[in-house]
Amino acid sequence: MNLANAVTQFEGESRTSAVFSDYSGRTIYNAHVCRSDLSEFVANPNLVNVAKRVLHGNVSLWRTTFWIKEPGARRVEWHQDTYKDEGLGSFPNLNSWIALDYANEDNCLWFVGKTHSEIIDLNVFKNEPYLNDLKKSPDLPPPPLVGDITKVALRPGECVFFDGRCLHGSPPNKSKNRRAGLVVRFIPEGYVFGSKDVQPLSNLQRKTSVE
Repeated sequence: MNLANAVTQFEGESRTSAVFSDYSGRTIYNAHVCRSDLSEFVANPNLVNVAKRVLHGNVSLWRTTFWIKEPGARRVEWHQDTYKDEGLGSFPNLNSWIALDYANEDNCLWFVGKTHSEIIDLNVFKNEPYLNDLKKSPDLPPPPLVGDITKVALRPGECVFFDGRCLHGSPPNKSKNRRAGLVVRFIPEGYVFGSKDVQPLSNLQRKTSVE
C-alpha cells in the first residue's frame, strides 16, 4: 500500500472519518474505519511489536490521524497529546508517526526531552515570555519550559515512536513540498476510558508489511 499517493483518495472517501482544515494543515481522523487496506497496514507487526514492548503487553489500536502540511502551512505550537478537551487526562498511549513525505529538520517533529512523565500545567503555556515569543514570529519558538530539543528528520517510510505526553511541535512548512505523516495511536488492550473508537488489533485480520 502506497500511503503517500493514497492521502487524496482517503480525503475523497472519508465517509466515516473526519477531515478538518486550517492554516496549520489538514487532518484526516480514523480513515482506518472505512478503509480495510489501511486497517491492515496499521496492524503491521513492525509497529505492533514495538507498541507491545513499550506498553508492556497486548495493545489496541485507538485512533489514526493523517497530518498533511502543504507548503506555507503554519507551525503547530508546543503541546502534549493529552486530549484535555475530551476530558481524558493522562493515560498510557504510544504514537507512531510515519513519514509519507520527506520531513527535514526545518519542518519535522521537534520533541522536548524528559517531558513524558506527567501532564504539564496549562498555565505553563500562558506564561508571558512564551506568549510574546509566539507573537513575535511565525516560527516555532523555544518551548515554554527548559529541556533539550530533538529534531526528528524522517524519510518516507521511516517513523518515530513517542509517548503522547512528550512535549512536541513542528515549525511552519517553508519548503516547496508537502510534508505529510500518518499517526497510529496505540493503547493497552482492554484499557477503558469511555471512548467508543477503540478497536482491538485482534479484529484486524491480515497483517501487511510497510512499503
